[in-house]
Amino acid sequence: MSAAGGDDAGRPRREGEPEVVFSTADPNEALLVKSLLEGSGIEAVLLDEHFSRLESPLAFVIGGVKVLVPGDQVARAREALEEYRVEADQDPVRGRNSPLDATDWHPGDDE
Repeated sequence: MSAAGGDDAGRPRREGEPEVVFSTADPNEALLVKSLLEGSGIEAVLLDEHFSRLESPLAFVIGGVKVLVPGDQVARAREALEEYRVEADQDPVRGRNSPLDATDWHPGDDE
């Protein structure tokens, strides 16, 4: 999203339009974040949840599972994620890296 309030393609964002507040390669992590937001009274939906479960590199090209909230609830959602995930020493807007990312795997992880 650009600083002018539009997306990266320059399209102006409409008021109340859903916005991505979290993305992850792990569909289960996305479900946990969605539950956290709903428990805070924030509407949340998952985008690309089923597609990301495919064992395909293409699933990671699309950016994994995205958690969207209505535009008027974005600030509250970000506050809830910040409070919960930072306290747990986790990034408040990005979840687990793709399993295909070599930086996420270390020798001995398979054991």
